[in-house]
Amino acid sequence: MRTIRQHVFETNSSSEHCVSVSNELRTADEFPKLTDDGVLEIEARIKWECGQPGTNTDSVRDILDYFCMLAYNLYQWDAREETVKKLHKEAFNDVLEAAQRAYENVGLEPPKAIFYYYTDVDGNKYRYDGQFDGIDKIWAPDGSGIIECITGDTWNEYEETAFEQYAKDHPDRFAKCIRTKYPFGINHNLTFGSFNDVSFEEGYCSEETYGFDDLLQKRFTLEFYRT
Repeated sequence: MRTIRQHVFETNSSSEHCVSVSNELRTADEFPKLTDDGVLEIEARIKWECGQPGTNTDSVRDILDYFCMLAYNLYQWDAREETVKKLHKEAFNDVLEAAQRAYENVGLEPPKAIFYYYTDVDGNKYRYDGQFDGIDKIWAPDGSGIIECITGDTWNEYEETAFEQYAKDHPDRFAKCIRTKYPFGINHNLTFGSFNDVSFEEGYCSEETYGFDDLLQKRFTLEFYRT
């Protein structure tokens, strides 16, 4: 038996992720509703990593989550530099403008802004400004039972049971950490240059060029997998 994939091209290595393309246009009911103030609120709640649960989706909300996560994690290791902060801002503005055009295309009022945030276990909202934003975090365990923890500029991974015992034995180390509701984040292989790749610069796809507008206005599916 052999598998034939039609209308598929890859945005990165075949061991990472791809996009399935459909020319079917989206309808207005697929787009998240805006707040009374015209803000598009998008929660960071997917672990954008190959092999993790929830990373096969054609949801507009999820695709916007993916765009925002990429935009805020460009060169995350240099996030304190002014040039990189400017890069993040420009990338995020690209996402907003694409969302505005997509909403208008289906006859909806375009969002005035995007509020990209994550929640803690108590439901409090925090604006997402990149993984190293100066806020210590203990991410919820992912599908494999791994907890990721950021304290300052240090990133550590722990097996869930072992971490809980370690945190109990070292309460001062994690006293300022926010415990998040979801294990959001992104695979390091999807940060470097992936924001530009996912916008499909001219020549990136040999048959046809797609952009942010297409991924929101047409029915695309993001698929993360390992070969």
